[in-house]
Amino acid sequence: MKSPRAITIGVTFIAGLYFILDFIVPPTLPGASIRGVVASTVPASFTAKSGDFPAIPYQLSDQGNMRPQILVAQRDVLGKPKLASTPLRQVGPGSTATIRLGPFEVQRVVGGPTDSVVGADGIWHSLKPGQTWVDSATTFPVTNAKPGMTLYIEQPNAKIDQVDPGSAVLLIGGKRINHRLGAHTVAIKLSRYTAGSEVQLDELKAGDTVQFGPATTFADNRDTAAQFNLVITTMAFGIGILSLGMVHSRQLIKRPKGWYTSIFFFAAIVLGIAAGLGKYEDPGTSSRAFSDFMVMRVIAAVSSAVFSLLAFYMAAAAYRAFRIRNGEAALMMGSALIVMLGQTPFGSYLTSWMGERFSAFWLPNIAAWILRVPNTAMFRGLIFGIMLGAFATALRYWLSMERTTSGE
Repeated sequence: MKSPRAITIGVTFIAGLYFILDFIVPPTLPGASIRGVVASTVPASFTAKSGDFPAIPYQLSDQGNMRPQILVAQRDVLGKPKLASTPLRQVGPGSTATIRLGPFEVQRVVGGPTDSVVGADGIWHSLKPGQTWVDSATTFPVTNAKPGMTLYIEQPNAKIDQVDPGSAVLLIGGKRINHRLGAHTVAIKLSRYTAGSEVQLDELKAGDTVQFGPATTFADNRDTAAQFNLVITTMAFGIGILSLGMVHSRQLIKRPKGWYTSIFFFAAIVLGIAAGLGKYEDPGTSSRAFSDFMVMRVIAAVSSAVFSLLAFYMAAAAYRAFRIRNGEAALMMGSALIVMLGQTPFGSYLTSWMGERFSAFWLPNIAAWILRVPNTAMFRGLIFGIMLGAFATALRYWLSMERTTSGE
C-alpha cells in the first residue's frame, strides 16, 4: 500500500474511532460517578490575579448578566484567535484566562476617586484593581460612557489561583449525602425525556436529578476533533475543482461540440475566488464591495431564476404523479387533495356545516390526522432506513473497505 493512501486511511480511522468512542463512552467515568436528587448546592468559586494587583474573588453563582465568564484563547474555523467561554474544570489553577462580567446597560456615570457606573437596573458597578471597562471587546474609558451604552467589566490575562469546585447535598436512597466536587468533576443534569447535559452547580435546582463524576476527555475535545470535517470538506472541494478543471481543460484542447461552455466554468471559478477573498472584510468597505455584488446581485438572481424554473418542473412532475392509473395513485391523489384543502379556509367551509359533534370529519382535522399519524409513521420508517444505509456506508469508509477511496 502506498504511503499517502496509508496515511489517509489511518487518519480517517482515528477520526472515526474518536467520534464512535465519544458516542459510546459516558460523559462521566463509570464506577467513579454518583447519582442523586439535588437538595442544595454551594456554587464553585475561584480567585484570579493580574500582575502585581491583589487577587480578585469570583463566585459562579446566579448573578444574572454579572455572572463571571471564564474566557480562554481559541481559534475559529478560519484560524483567527477568539475568546471562548470555558467551564472552570477545564481551566484549573495556574491557567491564564480573561474574566468577563456583563453586559449591562449604562444609566449614568458617577465620577470620583474611582469612577463607577450605575446600570439600568440601578446596581452600581465599580472596578477592582486589575479590571477594565470594555465596550465591544475593546478597552473603553468609562468617562466617555453615555446612557444606553452597553459595557462589560473584564480582568484580562488573569491567572487562575485558588479554586473551590463547590459541593452539593444529594438525596440518595433516602439519605442526605454532602458530595464535594473534585477539580475535574462534571455535573450532568439528567432528564426523563432528553439526554443528559452538562450544567454548572448554580444552574441546578432542588429536585433535579444529577450525576457527578470525573469527566471523560472525548466531549471536552469534540470541537477540536470536529475540525477534521472542515479539513476533509476543504480537501474534497479542492479535489472536485481540480477534477472539473481537468475535464474542462480537455474540452478546450479537443474543442468538441459545445466546448465554449468550458470558458464559462473557468470564468466562474475566477470570479468566485475573487468574491471569496473579500467575504470576511468589514461590510461597506471597498474591499468587500465586489464580494457583496457577486453574492447579492449575481448569485441571488441566478438562484431565483433556477428555483423559478424548478417550480414549473415540480408542477409538471406532480401532474404526472397524480394521474390516477391504479389504486395506489388514487390513494395518493385523495390524500394530497385532502391535505391541500385542509390547509385553506375553503376546506373548512366545505365541512363546517357538520357541526361540532362531527368535528372529527372536518377537512382540516382529517388533514392534520394524515400529517400527524400516517405521514409521521412513513417519515420515521424512511429516516430509519436512510440512517441504516448511511451507517453501513460510513462503516465501509471507516474500515477502508470502499475501493473508491482506499484502493484494492
